[in-house]
Amino acid sequence: GKVVDIPAMLEDKTIPSNAKVQVYPLHEQDGVVYVWPGAAEDAAATPPRDCTDSGTPLADPSSGFVMSLMCVDLPIDHALMIENLLDPAHVPFTHEGTIGNRKKIERLQMTVTKTANGFRGSVKEGYYNGFE
Repeated sequence: GKVVDIPAMLEDKTIPSNAKVQVYPLHEQDGVVYVWPGAAEDAAATPPRDCTDSGTPLADPSSGFVMSLMCVDLPIDHALMIENLLDPAHVPFTHEGTIGNRKKIERLQMTVTKTANGFRGSVKEGYYNGFE
């Protein structure tokens, strides 16, 4: 819990000897840092991983998936971003003139399948339901 760096502190100042922070269990996995804000004894040894239906971690090259990390700062609340990503059917009419096109609207043909680890939703390749 000892503070060793304060980026905003002026160069001619020193960190006070009583500067301390709460320590939390953390784990780095697949390019993500997981922090457990509760009691250390309740923290899992490792967080669960996103896996294929056969149990292979998606970050493993043998899974057939490609992992791409990116960070985009948007001037919106995170809940709005999540809502938009969970509702692809709204794009053609809500985003007309930007990424949507009402003239290309079709019924969203999504197949939802139960799997051993949850469910999978998929659409045919190249199918964008009114996306430009």
